[in-house]
Amino acid sequence: MGIEYTLSLHGDIEVASIIDHLTSSEEYEDHGTFLSKEGIKIFVQDAQGLSAQIIEDEFGFYPKIQITFMLNKFSDLALLQKRVITVVDSLLRKETGDTVLLFNGESVILLRIGSELRLNKNEKFWQDDILSLVNPPYKFETIESI
Repeated sequence: MGIEYTLSLHGDIEVASIIDHLTSSEEYEDHGTFLSKEGIKIFVQDAQGLSAQIIEDEFGFYPKIQITFMLNKFSDLALLQKRVITVVDSLLRKETGDTVLLFNGESVILLRIGSELRLNKNEKFWQDDILSLVNPPYKFETIESI
């Protein structure tokens, strides 16, 4: 079993535009049903069902897109987490809608509601080298798991 992060995005955004962005600017390889780069697979899909409903119930927005990052647990975790946050940050700059990044479907890593980006200060994810990849402004605060 791998390590999973899920990014849920609300706004005027399409699966095809995200795939195009990741294959061109982030250099991920398109395999039809997923994208990949050494040690990581990315699944981009329209949000639907129970997982989308949970995001709406917990955070007050219904996501349009869900992006799942599957990290190979036998690869360099720090490198793969940097890849995740690089993609997330590029999408935060490209798209302005509400967003949440979850670890294993329940621990909140980051949350953007409106224009306010909040990073969960209780998550060990935020090492200095990873934090340096996030464009400010943002603030640290405790964000409860779902």
